[in-house]
Amino acid sequence: MTAISKNAEKPAVAQAQEQNTTMTVVKPANQTAEAKQPTIEEIKQRATIINLLQGKHTQLTEKLNSLEKFDIEHDRENVTAQLEDASGRSFTSSSPKTIKLVLDSWKSDFKEAIAETEQKLKEAFNW
Repeated sequence: MTAISKNAEKPAVAQAQEQNTTMTVVKPANQTAEAKQPTIEEIKQRATIINLLQGKHTQLTEKLNSLEKFDIEHDRENVTAQLEDASGRSFTSSSPKTIKLVLDSWKSDFKEAIAETEQKLKEAFNW
């Protein structure tokens, strides 16, 4: 490729050089050709973790299903929510709007906890 400058007394000539690019894959030194086989203790530990996560997932899913079945729309006059703290003080509300907001917040919390538990389960299955 040749380029000529209009302002110069002598024409400037530039030649483009072709570059050959290559990609090299480098394996980290800690990876060996053979995958390391887990010990029995590692297998047992992972099985325990998976079992606990599975139980937690089941419990969270059941609570979320229970909340989704809870319907305050048809029973506006009789719906009541009561919260109690560790000191025994309680708060009661019969406002369907307030109760719906609390239920929506709980549903959101359960969905986030379920997603987090599912991610941990997936990670636990990867050696």
